[in-house]
Amino acid sequence: GAVATYHFRNSDDYRDSRVLVAGCAVSALEIASELARRGEARVVVTQRRQRYVLPKFAAGVPSDHRIFTRYGVLANENLAPAEVD
Repeated sequence: GAVATYHFRNSDDYRDSRVLVAGCAVSALEIASELARRGEARVVVTQRRQRYVLPKFAAGVPSDHRIFTRYGVLANENLAPAEVD
């Protein structure tokens, strides 16, 4: 049956199951990654629109700092890739 993310408690209930996660909200992706990482279930994620998943840190610098600050934009436009990382 279908379960909303609000009612998800732990991955043990889905051991040896096939799970379809519909949607790409943060909570849905956290549940999907927990199920897949622990190997409890075979997990498939489906969504309406494409979503980009980035690492929290790249070369010790938070990804949001690189994307959402003036320094990050200027560094990407003006420095060689080796200097940015």
